[in-house]
Amino acid sequence: MAKKTYFCTGCNKTFSRKYNAERHNETIHNQLAKIYNKETGWESSNKKINNAYQAHQDSFLSQPSRSLSSNTTITSLNREHQNNSINISNPMIEPLEDFDILDSLTSIYNKNEIKGTFKILGKMLPLIDELDSLLSTFNSKNRIDILSNVIMSSLTSPNPVSALKDYINFFCIVIGIEKASIFVSQSQNISKDAAKILLKTCIDTSEYSKNKFQQRQQQQK
Repeated sequence: MAKKTYFCTGCNKTFSRKYNAERHNETIHNQLAKIYNKETGWESSNKKINNAYQAHQDSFLSQPSRSLSSNTTITSLNREHQNNSINISNPMIEPLEDFDILDSLTSIYNKNEIKGTFKILGKMLPLIDELDSLLSTFNSKNRIDILSNVIMSSLTSPNPVSALKDYINFFCIVIGIEKASIFVSQSQNISKDAAKILLKTCIDTSEYSKNKFQQRQQQQK
């Protein structure tokens, strides 16, 4: 396998071929990064932009309805640039040994951010899915709002994964109370509030609660 001597200053990605490195700089960084060869010292110029692309870019940015503040993503801009710019060579004849699927995910964040900053979301994903499934019977708008607030609150806590687990436990309790009270209210022919009071009384007077109370007293001594 060829040695990867070409280096991108925009995301620290390395390449074995100059063409692939420059294509990466053009499609991912809009030629705002630099490519250099770690062995020879050669480096590209981030001011050297293809005239056809420059004309296309100026035309594109001059249209108010197509500004970057719209819903058009950077990925779609890159795709349009690829479709309209003049190709120096046919990319299909180049080997795909330097292809990295993360390149297609870096329209907003660079690869280092995905692997670093957002790594925590990968750890949280199973818990997010668990909470989403737990709230599946909720009103769609309420479920989305709860999930959004829980995710952001967890991410700003000292331990996001632990915080998310605490939220899941909390909603398990809330949903457990609601479900159990419905069953009891229908069976005993009482209101749901009365059923909740009855459930609390059962828990407070149970052997389970007495044992827990005794354990707490022993720990405090």
